[in-house]
Amino acid sequence: MEIAPATIALCSKEQQKMYHEWFEIADPDGDGRITGNDATKFFALSKLSRQELKQIWALADSKRQGFLDFSEFVIAMQLVSLAQAGHEITSDILKNGGKYKDHSFSSDKCT
Repeated sequence: MEIAPATIALCSKEQQKMYHEWFEIADPDGDGRITGNDATKFFALSKLSRQELKQIWALADSKRQGFLDFSEFVIAMQLVSLAQAGHEITSDILKNGGKYKDHSFSSDKCT
């Protein structure tokens, strides 16, 4: 399922800065892409289960390219946050225009 940019809400300047810093950490070779190996190392810090991280990757890598660009990384980070808050991560989470209960997630304004 590809995530349309129109479904993504706004990101604050603080969030933009934070996501850019984390993206640079998760992308050690600086090529602008986070591979599965890079993601495994970085997202393991979230303490989520392997199954949850697989689901997050499947949703964030919407084009099935085997890597995350910055906007996909932001979506993955927001999904990680939802999972850490106890929400179940399913494809349905993307069907409400980026809104899920009291949370909304965004990346188009974070790039």
